[in-house]
Amino acid sequence: MRSPAEADDWRSLSRLPAPPFALDGLLLVARRSGNAVLRSIRATDFARSAPVADPSSIHRLFQFDEADHAFDEPAHVWANFREPQLTAGLAHFLGRGPSAVSRERIRSFLVAALRCAGRQSLSERIAVCGIATGEAVAEEARVDLIVQVVTTDGDTVGVVIEAKFGHHLTRGQLPAARRHAATRGLADDNTAFLVVLPDTEDVGSAVFSKPGNRRWQAVSWWNLLTRVEASLGAAEDDRSFRAFRHTIWRQTYG
Repeated sequence: MRSPAEADDWRSLSRLPAPPFALDGLLLVARRSGNAVLRSIRATDFARSAPVADPSSIHRLFQFDEADHAFDEPAHVWANFREPQLTAGLAHFLGRGPSAVSRERIRSFLVAALRCAGRQSLSERIAVCGIATGEAVAEEARVDLIVQVVTTDGDTVGVVIEAKFGHHLTRGQLPAARRHAATRGLADDNTAFLVVLPDTEDVGSAVFSKPGNRRWQAVSWWNLLTRVEASLGAAEDDRSFRAFRHTIWRQTYG
């Protein structure tokens, strides 16, 4: 007769003796599974095929196949520029040179910025109508960068940029920039309002949910600079401008 302890043990429910435990069955299954995996690898030729490096996608992304890329010129590594110096440098190079060259640089930069913002109709308006006058100003009324043109049809088109290289937006900065832009005739229908920074996630989605910030968009320097390279023609570029753009790349992404 079974003791009380044996009666409470689940192994005592059956009077039949338990079969001996052996690993042979598990090892057989493991060997068969392993052999099946090896056969699959051999069938797909993974074991014999080495990966092939194809840089074409990287070349297309950075416009490396274009002549006179910004990376062709050495960056200015002797200084760590502050945000106002970089935006002032952009305004300087965009407005530099004969009026025809300056207009084309401004057009190229503006088209790149508008495409970053998804404002295709505004970029096409510039292409169809042409540019009568163009202007790029930095640190006007504490707005980092304003680039605007007047088309040959008399329309005003522009972009207002708050540029960030690791710093945060201050309270009221975006509404103040919009108010100043309005004094220049720049509003929602003819202007893209961009916060440009290394990583768009750094700004936080809550910033743009506030009523005064809803027309602003976050754009990465990566996105803007690659589009500038694609838009900028060789005739309006030079070594100094390329070196400066390379400097922005280096300071932003290392």
